Amino acid sequence: MSRASTERPSTEPLRHASQAPVEAPPTEPVRPASRASAEPPPVETQALATLTVVTRPWAEVFVDGQSRGYTPRVREVRLSPGTHRLRFDNPLCDTVEEVIQVAPGETVSREISLPVRKAEVTLIAPPGARVFIDGMEVGVAPLRGPVKLTHGGHVISARVPSGDVLREDIDVVAGTRSEVVLGRAW
Repeated sequence: MSRASTERPSTEPLRHASQAPVEAPPTEPVRPASRASAEPPPVETQALATLTVVTRPWAEVFVDGQSRGYTPRVREVRLSPGTHRLRFDNPLCDTVEEVIQVAPGETVSREISLPVRKAEVTLIAPPGARVFIDGMEVGVAPLRGPVKLTHGGHVISARVPSGDVLREDIDVVAGTRSEVVLGRAW
């Protein structure tokens, strides 16, 4: 039959009856192993940098090849510390690229103006006609090649040797090629 004991167990080390008492070594509190020397903390716990962006016109913002959205909706992008490759794309504009270096907690601002591409327009007019774009003379037909125009509306006209004026209102889209024929077949 067993008896339940209400005595507390002894903290003395067990020893054989013939041995002298042995003192236990002093105990130190147990500390968890330090992670600092083993591996760096995850990126989430590091201070991130902030990139603020304004573009004219709008652009898709890429950081290290990954799209982060479109301006003006995207105004701030969080970045891990280090070097990053930025790219700003708009199909009507030339792409702008930049490499930046950011430190933890740093805020970097960029105002980017993307150069709008020109439209190329081939103008066909009667031979010898003086050709005008928006009232400015650009040459005598036949022109050597296409003319480059800004995105939007333009007035194309030609004054033929007889004095008649041929006119065409056009809207061109940046980065496109088109052809305008002034007058009828000669």
